[in-house]
Amino acid sequence: MISKRLFPDLAPLLNSADVIWVAMALVKETALKQLLAEIKNEHASVKFLIGTDLPTEPKALYHIQSRLSDNFLARLFETSKTFHPKVYLLQHGLKYTAVVGSANMTLGGFQDNIELGVFVENQDDCIEIQKWFTKLFHAGFPINKDNIALYENRYNETKEIEGIVRRSRKSGFKKPATGNPLEGIDFGNRYFKYEHHWAFRPVLWEDRSAAANRERKAAYDRFFELHSQIFPLFAQKNFRELAHHHIDRFIVSHFSHQDGYTSKQLKSIWLSYGKNNELLNQYRNKYSPRDDDDSENTQSFINHARLQVIIHQNDIGIWLFFAKGNGGSELDRRHFRDKMNSSKVYREQFFKACQKLRDPYFIWLDENVPLSSFEDEDALHTFCKSDHSSNHFVIGRDFRIEDPEVSLKEFPDTVMREFEKLFPLYDMMRDKEFG
Repeated sequence: MISKRLFPDLAPLLNSADVIWVAMALVKETALKQLLAEIKNEHASVKFLIGTDLPTEPKALYHIQSRLSDNFLARLFETSKTFHPKVYLLQHGLKYTAVVGSANMTLGGFQDNIELGVFVENQDDCIEIQKWFTKLFHAGFPINKDNIALYENRYNETKEIEGIVRRSRKSGFKKPATGNPLEGIDFGNRYFKYEHHWAFRPVLWEDRSAAANRERKAAYDRFFELHSQIFPLFAQKNFRELAHHHIDRFIVSHFSHQDGYTSKQLKSIWLSYGKNNELLNQYRNKYSPRDDDDSENTQSFINHARLQVIIHQNDIGIWLFFAKGNGGSELDRRHFRDKMNSSKVYREQFFKACQKLRDPYFIWLDENVPLSSFEDEDALHTFCKSDHSSNHFVIGRDFRIEDPEVSLKEFPDTVMREFEKLFPLYDMMRDKEFG
């Protein structure tokens, strides 16, 4: 078996292993703890052989030292030659499985880096690996206080120099221009990866092939992961009446062309939240009781105001969104127009709510205008009068792929934070005929 993301494939083998051998060139404490937490058999025999040529963290060695016992043995390996293996050998009963690859024991190696690992099931090969490990292990040095202290001194002296060298190594290469705007972006710590954005390059906008659908499906699946992270938090934030589509497969928009549902050009997909189905049924019963087909029904989920996260080739948007066409969120737009036209207090409240956002937020009708460009509520009102159901109506912001707010760790929190900012506008602008 070939593994491109090591840890999810390795963890099930760790869970029930009887014996575990690990030969690793570089170990970091966070990844070490993650790996050890997966060893569920309290009677398992574990042996670590760790190199000192790469910058293994001293605190990882201290952690290993604290675990040493009759069933948990570990040694340092150091010779005049560089120790560079990344090998796991696991025994379950009489059966061996080896994992040999490029990934060090780091979080990057486990999940985010471009790595490759091979799972070896051939028992003769595994026995050869076990003999290789045992020979090196006997030549190793004990992991004790004195040896860790000696290594730590060298580690601290060289860490800064190695960092400078590493940065300079990565700054000298240039690639010819390719016309790909994603070239040169480091996606290692991005929530949405290269393939998620690249699926929305112009050449695929009208592509209905199975291959194009597979590319877009990866972004579709990633949005469902985001949904599982953020939706359980809505109740804490008092996002009243903010629900996902009542049909699970439509929680995220279509990744393939669907007549009546998608435009001719699939430039993006999105995850959105709006009125719940109980409310929508009341709208359907009053305004379009004969339209059972959700694609034709002007009171479907997509034809009401929504908060959404949207991905394009070059950016990620978090928006308050009113659709165009197919009903064009007409009831929400009409409610907003009537309020703006009839109430100075409402216009002032709307302006103040928009001013709290300011840069880099924009409002989009037939053009994209920064919210900070409006001097007062009358100027904003004049602009909003150009609203028409043939255009999208958007208030929100776009994030560059490189922005820290859309990193793997930060993005779910970013979405919740942006929804908190946009929800007051959503609540002001949505139609409330049925609550």
